[in-house]
Amino acid sequence: MVNKFSFKDDKTNLKYINTINKKEIKTKEIELLHLVTQGKGQNIEEIEKLRNNIKVLYKETGADIKAKLSENFNKHDSSMIYQFDKHLKEKSIDWKNIQFSEEEIVHHFETKFTSVSKSSDFENPPSTVKKGPKIPQISLKTIKEAISRMKSNTPGLDSISFQIIRNLKDEHLQLIADQFENCIQQGNIPEEWKSGWVKLLPKRDIQKLNDIRPITILPIYYRILFNIIAYELRQWASKHINLRQQAFISHRNTMNHGLLLSSLAKKNKSSLLLVNLDIEGAYDSVEDHIIEKALTHCKFPDELKTFILNSYKSQILQLEIDHHLSRPFTKTRGIPQGCPLAPLIYDCITQLIIDKCIQQWKISIKPTKLNINDIGLLCFADDINLVSNRYCNYNERLDNISKWLGQLSLKINPSKSMATTLPTKSKMKPMIDGTIIPRFKNLRVLGHYPWDDSTLNEDIEKRILQFQLSLKYIPLKRMEITNIKKVILPNALAYLHTFYEQITFLNHLLIELTLK
Repeated sequence: MVNKFSFKDDKTNLKYINTINKKEIKTKEIELLHLVTQGKGQNIEEIEKLRNNIKVLYKETGADIKAKLSENFNKHDSSMIYQFDKHLKEKSIDWKNIQFSEEEIVHHFETKFTSVSKSSDFENPPSTVKKGPKIPQISLKTIKEAISRMKSNTPGLDSISFQIIRNLKDEHLQLIADQFENCIQQGNIPEEWKSGWVKLLPKRDIQKLNDIRPITILPIYYRILFNIIAYELRQWASKHINLRQQAFISHRNTMNHGLLLSSLAKKNKSSLLLVNLDIEGAYDSVEDHIIEKALTHCKFPDELKTFILNSYKSQILQLEIDHHLSRPFTKTRGIPQGCPLAPLIYDCITQLIIDKCIQQWKISIKPTKLNINDIGLLCFADDINLVSNRYCNYNERLDNISKWLGQLSLKINPSKSMATTLPTKSKMKPMIDGTIIPRFKNLRVLGHYPWDDSTLNEDIEKRILQFQLSLKYIPLKRMEITNIKKVILPNALAYLHTFYEQITFLNHLLIELTLK
């Protein structure tokens, strides 16, 4: 089982951790061995001096590994969406096993990214967003900060690598900052920044084109600019996007929804329904006029809204198929997966749905009690989950959400959606437009299980084995993991003492990592 669950899902990147002192330590250990064996231990002072030197290097190395290990734990969260290189290198399609021709693949994605509507009959509800974001100010400082945040070295079609940008002098970076400022003021970006290549990543069944995720790689200038905008809007989103949305927002985490669901399950053991709704091509199906509607609803200033809309319009894409680029085509709809601002744009779209629920269902803007039907729904970006019980007309609410999403040119697939109930023998039968939603004993939603059962215990066992393997390769005495909740489920913490009693995760804030 250790082999089964080992580095295939290595959340800590242990196999990639290396240290700057590795070669020096090896050299000095060989030197020490030579002194001891060849000198027959007579050079005591020199041996002791070299041993102390090696000891210092070990301490420095331990601190370095500790820092890198903790950083790897803490980085393994929703921010991974921006780490293109990790996705591109670890996932690829074996084109020899694909049954489609290149033109069939291009036609499929060209159709997917082609607009099918120019207007919407969705009536915007009263907005609960009190204040819109400010227009980001671009400066040399914000450029440098964005460069330090970004992880990807993958170039766009212009072949300008991130390494080139990193090595630019301040006067050249200032020119880029001035250009970015002009882009926002003029409400558009240069046409060459709208040309990108698309990496196709497999999800489940690669023989189904709908099961292939398109990641758009746009030029590095585009990505730096939108990284700045996304970063500058994070505090606004934290204050003004409804708390029912927990994805890609500062100081929020899906853990909050997981804990809330666990509390609801314990408090309402007689009746709890959880439905995870599958939206077909959630990011790729969003029309430009829907983005405009969402940004208007969230009170974006006209200048910023115009800039974002124009930047998304008429992007020219080429698919990477079997190590070469396909013919180009024009994208007329869709939020590009690969744009740093894409997650926040989708949060604004779900804000429309949340506010519609608040208006139509008469639920609280910010629930203060563990009332299932007052909470109504929980979101993680495009992952929308209905929370209800048998005392509420849950099927009417499901039809409401399906209708509103349809008016936004988005479609729910009932057969791919999932439902779970507590108790499992509940007679509740959730359905959308007459189609029954498949039932599961325990639904893993937003990365967590609402209650304990065999499914949860299997997941706990898997995570424990992964962590045991980490401890096997990195012998730790004490360790601080500032983001331990990302590594193992909260419910599983009680099990940890069975395999490593020395670690007290909740009591140690300062860590000393030592090597044997």
